[in-house]
Amino acid sequence: MKILYLFIIFLFASACNKNNHRQTEKRSDKNQSKESLAQKQLMIANEFYEKDQFEKSAKEFTNTIRLDSTIGEAYFKLAYSLALTKKTLYEEAKEKNKKMTLEFINQKDTSATTIINNFIKAAQLNYRPSASYYNAGIYTSTFHLDGSSAIKLFNKSLELKPNQPEVILMIENIKKDMEADSSSQVK
Repeated sequence: MKILYLFIIFLFASACNKNNHRQTEKRSDKNQSKESLAQKQLMIANEFYEKDQFEKSAKEFTNTIRLDSTIGEAYFKLAYSLALTKKTLYEEAKEKNKKMTLEFINQKDTSATTIINNFIKAAQLNYRPSASYYNAGIYTSTFHLDGSSAIKLFNKSLELKPNQPEVILMIENIKKDMEADSSSQVK
């Protein structure tokens, strides 16, 4: 009788193990299909990016990130696409003799903060981290006019890639500007 109970328990345990294995396989298949969808989406986004169609590439990089938020390349190129869309909007407005303001450029939700955050996320995901921190520093100093935060980002870039004269020059220029601002406020 004990043997029969042990046999029944063994069969039940085996059946449960097979079900767990099947569920694990299904989850694994879903993850693989989601990853392959994200890679396909990334390819589509890169096609638009390479054709300088930055509004479309920004949309497609955003879709890529929705599918897989661990693709650093998507964050980096999304930031560039948004930045270049801003530049395009600026050039269009200039051509049409419109009064150009930062508010006009930001109409399409391409704020500098979004661009900066995407560059930082790309660096955190180890996609071109030195360049990512450098670009985040450029946008921080240009649009946020926040010298100390920009210097921190530039220093992170230098930690990863020490021999960058242009980064060192940016830091020196920002420090000079900050010193000039503080001395003009004292007077």
